[in-house]
Amino acid sequence: MLFGVEIGLDMGIVIGFLLLTLIIGVFFCKGVNSIKQYAIGDRNFSTGVLAATITATWIGGGFFSLTISKTYSDGINYIILGLCEVVAFLVLATLIAPRIKSFLGSLSVAESMGTLYGKNAQIITALVGIARVTGTIAIQFKVCSTVLTYFFGISSTYSTIVSASIIMFYTALGGIRAVTFTDVIQFITFTIFIPILSMTIWGTIDNPQIVLDTINTNPALNFTKLASLSGTELYSFIALIILFIIPGLDPAIFQRIIISKDITQAKHSLYIATGAFLFISLVTFWMGVLLLSNAPDLNPVDLLGYVVDEYTYTGLKGLLLAGILAMLMSTADSYIHSASILFSHDFCVPLNLQWAQKNELLLSRIFAVVISIFALMLALSTANLFEIILVMAGFYMPLVTVPLLLAIFGFRTSVKSYSFGIIVGFFSTLFPRIFDLGIDGAIIAVISIFLVALSILSFHYLLNQTGGWKLYQKEVLCTNNTCSHSCKKLLWKVQNFNIVEFCKMNTPKNEITYTLVGLFFIVAVFSTMYSISFDIRHQYPKLLEFIYHSVLTISSGFLTYPMWPPRFKNQNFGAIFWIMGLFYILVFVGCLQVIISNFGQFQLMVFLLGIVILSTLVRWQAALLLIITGCISSVYFFKWYAGIEQLNGGFGGLQFKIMYVLILLSSILIVFFKPKQEHLEQTEHRVGELSDEVGTLVAVVSSRDSQISTLDTKVSGLEERVDHYTERTTNQAQEIERLGATAQRILNNVNHELRLPVGNVMNFSEMLHDGLGKLSDEQLKMLSKEVYQNSNRLSTMILNMLDLATLQAKKIELQIKLANFSELVEERLTACRKIYVEEKPLKFIIKIEKNVMVPMDANYIRQTIDNLVINAINFSEKGKILVIVARQTNFVTFTIQDQGIGIPLSELYDVFTPFKMGSNTETKAEGRGVGLALCKAAVNAHGGEVKVESSGAGVLFRVVLPLESDRGRPRS
Repeated sequence: MLFGVEIGLDMGIVIGFLLLTLIIGVFFCKGVNSIKQYAIGDRNFSTGVLAATITATWIGGGFFSLTISKTYSDGINYIILGLCEVVAFLVLATLIAPRIKSFLGSLSVAESMGTLYGKNAQIITALVGIARVTGTIAIQFKVCSTVLTYFFGISSTYSTIVSASIIMFYTALGGIRAVTFTDVIQFITFTIFIPILSMTIWGTIDNPQIVLDTINTNPALNFTKLASLSGTELYSFIALIILFIIPGLDPAIFQRIIISKDITQAKHSLYIATGAFLFISLVTFWMGVLLLSNAPDLNPVDLLGYVVDEYTYTGLKGLLLAGILAMLMSTADSYIHSASILFSHDFCVPLNLQWAQKNELLLSRIFAVVISIFALMLALSTANLFEIILVMAGFYMPLVTVPLLLAIFGFRTSVKSYSFGIIVGFFSTLFPRIFDLGIDGAIIAVISIFLVALSILSFHYLLNQTGGWKLYQKEVLCTNNTCSHSCKKLLWKVQNFNIVEFCKMNTPKNEITYTLVGLFFIVAVFSTMYSISFDIRHQYPKLLEFIYHSVLTISSGFLTYPMWPPRFKNQNFGAIFWIMGLFYILVFVGCLQVIISNFGQFQLMVFLLGIVILSTLVRWQAALLLIITGCISSVYFFKWYAGIEQLNGGFGGLQFKIMYVLILLSSILIVFFKPKQEHLEQTEHRVGELSDEVGTLVAVVSSRDSQISTLDTKVSGLEERVDHYTERTTNQAQEIERLGATAQRILNNVNHELRLPVGNVMNFSEMLHDGLGKLSDEQLKMLSKEVYQNSNRLSTMILNMLDLATLQAKKIELQIKLANFSELVEERLTACRKIYVEEKPLKFIIKIEKNVMVPMDANYIRQTIDNLVINAINFSEKGKILVIVARQTNFVTFTIQDQGIGIPLSELYDVFTPFKMGSNTETKAEGRGVGLALCKAAVNAHGGEVKVESSGAGVLFRVVLPLESDRGRPRS
């Protein structure tokens, strides 16, 4: 006994599973000592593991219970929505995964939004993302409480609290590795037990005809139910389809994608996940149909308990319950994990909360507990969790998904455009709910999605914002090249389809084939006709008589084909007559005979023999088209002729058999005949190529005249080369003129930059000399300080110009040595603060990771650090200066951010241009310097990059240096 509940084998299995989950969470907590390791680990997961964790994250306990109950109650409507989710996964794999390279390695979806639209966007995305995942977590807790309540027989409230406590405990302790490892185990668990459970349910049905009758007669599974939708109900269903097809890119799924090594792994893992999700969805749909057939009067809410009660036994029941718990835990821990990162890394840190910045990992674990408790309260207080998902998605998709999808597909815009879009999305989602306009939540969400996209695009182009649609990277185009070529080829074939050419391609080359086929027509049709029972022949006398006469007429034409006049053989008539004859007799009449004879064995045998012969006479694509269209048309023709709406009674089973035969024959054609015919086509194509090569060789041997023509062409080519060199000479003269103007501009700037400090040094030196013994110590100190500062500025200016010229000319070999980058930054920061800060009220926030070793030329990197620190001090009168050195997987970043006068957005692209003066720096002598140009040249020479950001107030410079040893190669 445990807490008054008897412990049996099933309870022992469930308790053992829960304890094992706790142990795994605690075990993988080891080694997690940073927010990055907690969020994405080392990004060294295999493709199979990524596919498993994506599938397990998406397929939770809510999926299993909702899919069964909604298929049971809503039928075809929910099945269509479920298949739309599969389409969404396919869109992720084919369209989105090849375009997310710039987001790989981000810690969360909010961080990705922050890189696009700034800190405010990061904070908004974090808040909306937390609200989005809360509903999903609550569903998992709700399902967990249902399972534990049924199994243990304890209060729903107590069971929910127990299950939520277990999940939040191991999730808070373990990082992404713990979550991913449990996802793999859980994925294997439910991919095994779901098919086994469906087969178990199928095995309890004595007569399979019951399932077929349910499919045929139950209104929920009839496509006519879709046709009966109208008004608001129809609009709501269409809106749901749109919502299910558009990839939501929710925080957990997006995080699983961006932990991939590269876009190839992301794409492959999503393709595998799509296949797995489709398989599990179809099996779960089938389970709902089987339950509807076997027990049509159940309450959909009680289906889960009914399944466990009726279709399992001791031992298996515990395993199945453990599997269901595994499904919901894999989803709950993933979303709790994502929410904790959103709160600590994307909400608290951008708000510059110092305690949060120093304790991100601890704060993430604390919030994992908080979000679990909040979702628990939501699960205990709300009954219809399906509506909760719609409400949460209604805010998340307009505010996050739409701007993110636009960015993924290459659209870049300003923060203003983004802000306008999310304001429109927020109010368009909120107002209909506040004023209770009676609009369905799905319709509100779809309207908001389109309004946000339209608002961002309109604001961008109407106000002429920077950015716009960018060309896709070359690698993306290469990734999709094969698929794009296949789609274009298929589209071209459809657009240029010619029925006559199609018939000609499938016409036999030997005339004797027509005669043999005509003979088979007569034997096959008349033998099957006379094997039909007398009662059936008496029931359809006119139909059978028409078949006799038409078959005899067409067969006679095939038998006498060798005697046809040449004008009929060589023209299009013969090809069309061949295809239409095969279609009518082998497929249409053959299937019609099977229907009339109630699937008679002899008629079926002759029909299948005719199909096999058809497959050998024409290409497999043509055979597949003729078989499908012929069988379907024969079924509808018989319904029309017999005056019936459905093939009732014995015909109900017949209709299923026809569909089964169609699928079987189609599979045979694709598996056996397709490779054979493709090999034959390739062989014929190769023979044609060899014939062409032989003809080409003969032509080469006998084409002496062509050699003379080639010489004439070479002479013409020489004339073209002369013209080309003349044009190049003209261009070079223009370039020399342009370079002269540039040199004059540089000389003018250098003249200005050198004269001022030289003059100052001379004047102050003279005053210092004349004032010895006359001036006070304070005055002498001031004069010496001016001499020192101007000398230092002059020295820095000259050295920067020399180094910049050397780097740009690429005539120097960097002296690369492994050095302590952290100590170098600390040393230069201390030196610059002593000289340049003076009396300014500046506060330095320093976060330098210790002992970061970087292969570098210390001289150039020292100048880079000096220039950036001096700029931050000189252009800041007060406020904070943030200095960060952080080691990443393959590189180190040096970030310095001030709260000074900033740089206008329109001038950001010219900030690294030598002697380029910004509008905000006109009063600064250093505004015409070459310091930033030297920074860019030096960092590029090390294979790194330097970036600048400014929103109008304050500037952020970020230097990225690689940790590998292949240096000395400037970046393009």
